[in-house]
Amino acid sequence: MKTSLLVVCIALPFYFISQENTDNKPSVTFELGTRSTLSLFEHDSKLGIGTGGQFRFSLNNRLNNEWFADYIKTNLSGNGFRRTYHIGWSVMFHLNDMHKKNSPFLLAGHCFDYAMIQLYDENNSSQERKSMAVQIGFGNRFNLTDKLNIGLSAQYMFHIGNSLETFRYVDNGNETISFTPPKDHHATPVASKGLSLEGHVLVTASLNYVFWVKKP
Repeated sequence: MKTSLLVVCIALPFYFISQENTDNKPSVTFELGTRSTLSLFEHDSKLGIGTGGQFRFSLNNRLNNEWFADYIKTNLSGNGFRRTYHIGWSVMFHLNDMHKKNSPFLLAGHCFDYAMIQLYDENNSSQERKSMAVQIGFGNRFNLTDKLNIGLSAQYMFHIGNSLETFRYVDNGNETISFTPPKDHHATPVASKGLSLEGHVLVTASLNYVFWVKKP
């Protein structure tokens, strides 16, 4: 509930500004698209690579909203992998008419998150968690034609939930990640157990097609 109120407080100013500064008469559009994602500074500063899709529904030429789903996989130094799933939405306030050749925008939103870590140890140990996140960022829309556009954005996501507790240590000269490291090794916590505000940067490139336009 608190998370939803925070997102509403962030998004409302975008809405009122858009009502005061619409360059042209409002138009409504519906778009479908695909996306590629990079997750930076997440688990142990490893790079996550993912894919997904989204649809967008604009309220006028300056205010758009996006509903998306992402699947991201992160390689943990050959010791295992992390899978992350996002399902969420963002409000996008364009600084000019979104139908111009390029249109920068600010964004804020909320998503639900599922993460799972699988290790390549003797027992194939794994942990999972469910959480929520709020995100804020910026981006640009490049209109190739009236129907086809490319989007590029960067956003910081604050995940609100329990961390997946892991440790990093060196074994025979190799970096190893474990849920429960051997007692005779000095281990460095990668993530502490319990509630945390884990965050990461998500960079997204998308290709979108406008299927429907309603003009005044």
